Amino acid sequence: MATAAGEAGAKPGSRWHLPHLAPLVGVAVVALAAYVIHRVSAEVHLADIEAALAATPLRSILLGLLLTATSFLAMSLYDVLGAEQVAPGRVPKAIAAFAGAASFAVANAVGFHVLTGVPIRYRLYAGAGLDMAQVGHIVGNALVAFWLGVATLLGAAMLIDPVGVPLLDRLDPRLDRVLGAVILAVIAGMVLWLGRNPRTLALFGWRLVLPGAAGMLARIGLGVVDVGCAAAALYVLLPADVQPGYAVFLLVFLTAIVAGAASHVPGGLGVLEATVLVGLGAGTNPDVIAALVVFRVLYYLLPLAVAGLALALFEGRRGLAPVAGKALRVGRPLVPPLAAGLVFMGGIVLLLTGNLPAEGSRLDRLGHLLP
Repeated sequence: MATAAGEAGAKPGSRWHLPHLAPLVGVAVVALAAYVIHRVSAEVHLADIEAALAATPLRSILLGLLLTATSFLAMSLYDVLGAEQVAPGRVPKAIAAFAGAASFAVANAVGFHVLTGVPIRYRLYAGAGLDMAQVGHIVGNALVAFWLGVATLLGAAMLIDPVGVPLLDRLDPRLDRVLGAVILAVIAGMVLWLGRNPRTLALFGWRLVLPGAAGMLARIGLGVVDVGCAAAALYVLLPADVQPGYAVFLLVFLTAIVAGAASHVPGGLGVLEATVLVGLGAGTNPDVIAALVVFRVLYYLLPLAVAGLALALFEGRRGLAPVAGKALRVGRPLVPPLAAGLVFMGGIVLLLTGNLPAEGSRLDRLGHLLP
């Protein structure tokens, strides 16, 4: 975050700041995703996707559910460690775990973590006497753990030659391994820098107290489990003839996560799917599209529904205000991102329906209703 003095001292147009570039990157990513979806929807048949969905093995769905649950367990432990760091002994571990899992379930599906995950956490932690600054430190450390988990998995996957991944497979395998080793070395150096005592990280005008080396290693481990299980939840749903090997698929999935975050689209909707389709070279394979649909339900929609129900029950048991007032307080922060998500989903529906071949029976029924 630039200071007023810094802005005053800079010449107009002399440099670009991250806040200026981020929206442009987001627009570019969304445009590319929309192009991919447009191309895919022009060639795929809805009946083929429906058949692939019906043929999805129950075993794969159950395994995907188990991996999703494991991923959310790791997310819940982000907050358990964070709450113990900022307020030792003040927050019950069950409350911290619930706050972490529920806030990530909502933020993953709706997006805009600051507008969704933070208010939910504050509502839950306020009962333990935590203020907004302490909640902010819990959220900050959770996000640091997540992204360090992403970086660790990326470095580890790069040590294994990413054969079969478009663009990456053109690099010399030695370069792949060097890049992976550099990423892991940087993470190891950061852990050594932390040592035994917490350090303060200043970034974009924010100050975040990081844990010591042991605490950071625990968080990185949780990040690896979180992201690794999320990737595996989609991997087990893919048809066997498309699975490139878990390490290679991990690179594709991590790229999809980064692209989804850069797009600022709620839940990375459309961006994640387009990135995976391109990364796997799956094109218009209806089985892969069906796997992506099932994954979206298992990892995004189902946790969102469970979290919403759990939050409603939690508020109801507290008995502090009428139910309508409680629902309003919990739901108000979700309105803007939910509206944005619905608009984006509507755009995707229009894009798909404009390209998919129309069915004669449906057109006949519409002909009786519309002039």
